[in-house]
Order: sequence, then structure tokens, then C-alpha cells
Amino acid sequence: MKNKQYHEIIVRIDEDRKAVVGVLLASTCKTCWLYAEDYEAIIANYELASWVLNSAGEGKPAYVRFKHQGKLITVARLILDAPARTAVKHKDKNTLNLRQSNLWLDHGGGGVRKKPKTSKKPKFQPLGSGLHIPVRASND
Repeated sequence: MKNKQYHEIIVRIDEDRKAVVGVLLASTCKTCWLYAEDYEAIIANYELASWVLNSAGEGKPAYVRFKHQGKLITVARLILDAPARTAVKHKDKNTLNLRQSNLWLDHGGGGVRKKPKTSKKPKFQPLGSGLHIPVRASND
């Protein structure tokens, strides 16, 4: 059985007098903050997991994610229930501030649409010389 990693939390009341949860991120000395009701909903649906700060590469923004059934799940997308092809933006540009009041959806701004593979037959059949001659049905 694989040894699961979990995360530690801090519970506070923010300036709006709402309960917030700070999740200590694995492999970094940083904490992300979200409303307690959002945290509880995520844990109820996805169970405990090790939350990490994950980036797509150097110079790219880092987002709070956790692994569930072999896939990385982005916490901000869960909080806003973001549909496909939408980007989740942070009003204060701080990706560790996951309070709903700090997040908004940019419709059409996220992800790359996957193009389906097509298996069209070529209109021309190559001959040995490399010339392409159209294939036609003969009337003979």
C-alpha cells in the first residue's frame, strides 16, 4: 500500500469576518488561503491529499494543485467550478489567495482545444516517380 501524504492547515478569521483555511503546501514554505466552506467541500469530494505549488515551467505562474487518481487537480478551478475553455484569474495576481472574492472566470481564455485526428484518404495516389496523378473511375 502506498504511503499517502497529507497537508497541515491553519484556521483563521479574515478581515471580512469569514473563516479561512491556510493550507501549508508541500515542498515549499508557502501557504495558500481559501474560505473554510470551499476547503471542506474539496475535502469531502476529493479526500485529503498533499497540496503543492506547481508551475508549467520557468517564468510561468505557479498554481495550487493536488493529485487525485493520477491527475493534477487545480484548486482554483474547483472553487469556481470552472468549465472547459475558461481560465481562472486572480484579482490580486496572487495565486495563493484562493478566496472566491479574489477569483474570476475568463471565458474562452483557458486551455488548448484538442483537434481530433482525421483519417482522410488522399485524393492522389503516388506513382513510383513521385508524381501525383488524380485517381478517376474509368468509363471503359
